[in-house]
Amino acid sequence: MATYYLFCDELDQAADWFEKALDNRDANVTAALQMETAKGLRASARWRGLAALANLPRSGDARDSVRVWLTRASQDAAESSPDECLSGA
Repeated sequence: MATYYLFCDELDQAADWFEKALDNRDANVTAALQMETAKGLRASARWRGLAALANLPRSGDARDSVRVWLTRASQDAAESSPDECLSGA
């Protein structure tokens, strides 16, 4: 839904859906936030809140911030044992 709202240029609705996706640790968020259609969201006032939710730097190049988040998520996944992944822990 977040991507749909980006295409419609409905940034508040897109941000709401991205917040839900971040809460659910959706791996697709990083790709969607790097899309050209997300440029407006990265420039909006809502970006600071999304960046904070994802533990990203709130200033600087937003694409770099997304890359940092993706790296952190990958490291977290690598540090998890297979049992933790299967149990949802």
